[in-house]
Amino acid sequence: MKNTETNTKTVWNTSNASPTIAHKSPLEPGVYLMPAGSIDVEPLPFDSATQGCSWIDDKWIVVDIPVLEPEPEPDPIPAIEQLRFERNIWLSNTDWWMYADTPDPSQAQLDYRKALRDLPATVTPGLDEEGNLTGVTWPEKPKV
Repeated sequence: MKNTETNTKTVWNTSNASPTIAHKSPLEPGVYLMPAGSIDVEPLPFDSATQGCSWIDDKWIVVDIPVLEPEPEPDPIPAIEQLRFERNIWLSNTDWWMYADTPDPSQAQLDYRKALRDLPATVTPGLDEEGNLTGVTWPEKPKV
């Protein structure tokens, strides 16, 4: 396709058949400066929403774009695993109480840590419809 008024013509990208512009050479009459990766052979008709078109082995090839199946929703993490995960976070927040370079922990602090460690055996956790942990009464953290 030539546009003689502006000294350009339409050419096509060889990797995706998108149109681009080639300009007439100012130095060589009748010669167009082709952008890299372009060709002046018009591609086959194709639906860019569902197909791809590329210049391969001196011809246009149209292929269907594969339809990707959505990933299935993962199963929720079992309630007991969620309980242990959250309990471990609560425990890790008090680990410093047990360091050798800190004052001895109070009995309340020791009882709190034991109550956290015992949670999986003392409660029956469940999950709500959104997969959130239910049925757990967390021990009250003592003041430090």
